[in-house]
Amino acid sequence: MANPRNDRIRHRYLDYLRHTAGYSEKTIDAIMSAISDYERYTGYRDFRRIHPELVKAYKRHLLDRP
Repeated sequence: MANPRNDRIRHRYLDYLRHTAGYSEKTIDAIMSAISDYERYTGYRDFRRIHPELVKAYKRHLLDRP
């Protein structure tokens, strides 16, 4: 189940990517897809509770995928 706090953070980040950083929609779609994958991996854990060990585990997960 999606985390409403993450939705707010994601919305602000999306606004930043579009209007401040000037990324293309194709690039933004790829970034949002990666963020969604990370959320699924963490069980929709609050972004504010991210810690280095969780990020390292996710990176290992990505490397182990076929």
